[in-house]
Amino acid sequence: MSNWPTNNWLPALLAECAELPPLALSLLGEGEGLRHGNTGGKWLEPGVDVEESRLYRPGDSVRHINWRLTARSDQVYVKYQPKPTELRLKMLVDLRASSWQGSTIRLKAEQMVRAAFRLAQQLYSSVLIDTQVWAHETLQLPVLRGQSRWHTWAEAWLPIVTGLSSNTLKPALPLSEALADHQDQLCIIISDFIDWDEVLEAQLIEANLRGKVLLVQVLDKQEVQLPKVTSALWGEAAVALTETQRAQYQQQMTQFLQRIQQWCSTLSIGYFPLWADAALSELAQQQDWS
Repeated sequence: MSNWPTNNWLPALLAECAELPPLALSLLGEGEGLRHGNTGGKWLEPGVDVEESRLYRPGDSVRHINWRLTARSDQVYVKYQPKPTELRLKMLVDLRASSWQGSTIRLKAEQMVRAAFRLAQQLYSSVLIDTQVWAHETLQLPVLRGQSRWHTWAEAWLPIVTGLSSNTLKPALPLSEALADHQDQLCIIISDFIDWDEVLEAQLIEANLRGKVLLVQVLDKQEVQLPKVTSALWGEAAVALTETQRAQYQQQMTQFLQRIQQWCSTLSIGYFPLWADAALSELAQQQDWS
């Protein structure tokens, strides 16, 4: 079991991300992000031309006068450069109590943060990323925009995960509450989705109407397969189950996961399950997130 986050996890994670191949995301599409021009689409308002004209205002430089347009009219026009369209992403990392469990190599919480790093590294040059940690207190990381903010964003994780690891049993609101005020065009949620319910589905439908939604479900193999009952968090001894009990549990868990996957498929919401013990490079093997 990893002693994360007390070990030297941050430099190792940064080095691992740097060595991975590019992540093929259909989330943005070719050329989307911070740019000029016509960026019309599901999650962007129609854009503008690189260069537009408006009526002259006192204080405008004569160097910006659009002489051709002015010659064709009886008014003076100046050229101006409109601001680029910003594509905003809300990345929600669910570090409530259930994430601080694991049965073999690493906790689910560690894998969730690893996935957040992997996705953020691939997207920070194209979108403005607001990262929110969902736990017993609402924790907001610095806004990530471009390479210049990468290390500030990365280093902000250390006090957060260190603090949460010592207070994992404090109660937290359902995941649906985290999406109540979400208004960004893109949304990535990294969670074990243990409290998946109709309220969360309703929030995800609204988010999907505004733009693109991607779900990364981090699972622990023991939770899914349940060969025996144990508490990795407290180190309690394992209790053997009867074959009937294990079969019933596995059937319920399978139905639970299939429901999420089928629901996401129906609504064209990107869904990617990831084992807590999986190598981070598995995120780079997914070719179509939609």
